[in-house]
Amino acid sequence: MMSLGPRHICDTFWVTITQPIFLGAILGFNPLTKVNDPKSKVSLASGPFIMIKHTIFNKVGGYESIKGHIADDIGLAKLIKMSGFKLRFVNAQSLICLRMYKQFGDIWEGWSKNSFLGFIQKQEIQSKFLQVLVLLAGIFAIVDILILPFLSMIITVSLVFFLQSAVWINFLVFVCITWLVSIVSLMCVQRLYYFGKTRYVPLTLSLDGFIVLGIFINSAFQTLSGRGVTWKGRRYYDER
Repeated sequence: MMSLGPRHICDTFWVTITQPIFLGAILGFNPLTKVNDPKSKVSLASGPFIMIKHTIFNKVGGYESIKGHIADDIGLAKLIKMSGFKLRFVNAQSLICLRMYKQFGDIWEGWSKNSFLGFIQKQEIQSKFLQVLVLLAGIFAIVDILILPFLSMIITVSLVFFLQSAVWINFLVFVCITWLVSIVSLMCVQRLYYFGKTRYVPLTLSLDGFIVLGIFINSAFQTLSGRGVTWKGRRYYDER
């Protein structure tokens, strides 16, 4: 099975500031060197661009085997690799492009569908207790990486201004370095995979964090409550 990674079109404000976060997280959890390594269990595919031999597709049971997966492309990629067949993810940004979303509502619905439910299905986490732990860990990571550095810097600047203490000045230096590391990391990912506009990152990183946090919590709530996630007018449940 071979999947092509397209160049993602980010030509509206909301897409430009949010899409790189989610795409960067996916690539961070699934580095392509591991995806293309037959000895690694890491798997990934891009749904719009998949090629697979018909005989292999039938051998693994086709879509019937992954009908309960909300992210069927990733489910199929994992099934192929776990069945002992070859999986290849090719960077094809110079050949093809893809616009996943355009409006904020599409982004909210699309990533609410995938961000929590897709993750626990890929990791085969069925225990409700462990799913709650994933929710808490996700909230901590998003706040710690995207939101806290900037808020800490604003608070610390205020404390330095009013208290003029050397302790808070030293802490401000540490907070600023942490914030810069978050910004540079995201900019490097965007430059590496050619999505989004790096010039917006310093201005919108914390706004990104609040949006991503809201989407992740919404996705988790819909899944854990049993309400199911929605996509294009249909409702999907975790039926594993």
